[in-house]
Amino acid sequence: MNRKLDKDFIVHFKEGGKYHKLLSAVKADHELTLEIRINSEIKVYYNKGLVLTLSRKGEKPLSDGYCRDSVKPKLDLNSPETYLDAAKRLIISHSRKIEFTIQQKIAAANQLSNSEYFVVDMEWQYPQGDIPEAERLYKSRIDIVAVERSTNDIVLFELKQGTGALSGDSGVDGHYHKSSLLMGNNDFCRHLEQDVRNILNDKVELGLIDYEIPERFGIVKQMFIYAYDKDAARERYERNFAFELEKLGVSSIYIDTRFNDYGLQRK
Repeated sequence: MNRKLDKDFIVHFKEGGKYHKLLSAVKADHELTLEIRINSEIKVYYNKGLVLTLSRKGEKPLSDGYCRDSVKPKLDLNSPETYLDAAKRLIISHSRKIEFTIQQKIAAANQLSNSEYFVVDMEWQYPQGDIPEAERLYKSRIDIVAVERSTNDIVLFELKQGTGALSGDSGVDGHYHKSSLLMGNNDFCRHLEQDVRNILNDKVELGLIDYEIPERFGIVKQMFIYAYDKDAARERYERNFAFELEKLGVSSIYIDTRFNDYGLQRK
């Protein structure tokens, strides 16, 4: 199953459609991201918290888990800003994981016309429900999927932050080997490329992005993003991981969160 919106659903986001004001409010709020999901669904996120799900079945608001001590906000499609603001406050009070904020800021900063890496999707996952469990690929969820403008390569970015998640099975080395297995699977790569094309087409049609979609994409490759707020942390990452990754053909991009610049640029 691919991430693609049905044409009869997209019309609801056009001028005069029931979701047009909601779409405009999401576009105006750079703290929110709108992502395309399977089954012709749209999900709106804040700090990786699910704000709202939209489908042909209607609207599915914020989970009850965010509202245990508060009244659940109601969505008025004529003035959606009230709901969106209330949902954001509930999500931030529930979880303050800094990596979530960084990931969202990276997505927002790299969907501009001059972005070296154009972010297509966050938390993309290869659907494997129809694949026998013994044949499924391990660790098929990708932090950030982007397209490198100069090559049209599809990039699987893994975001690492600080020094707490660099070693072990879920660390840099572990992720490198798991992603290598994904990229060596032809079905995975075909599905990924089709999803990237579908998502870009739908986001262009929704007016979320301005992007000239290439006729053909390049290779699928992996890269790391390392976010830090101390020079010593970057030095440790470079010394213990980046040098060895470069020898394997895997590059790292650095984001110093002290400067609030989340553009993905190789420096």
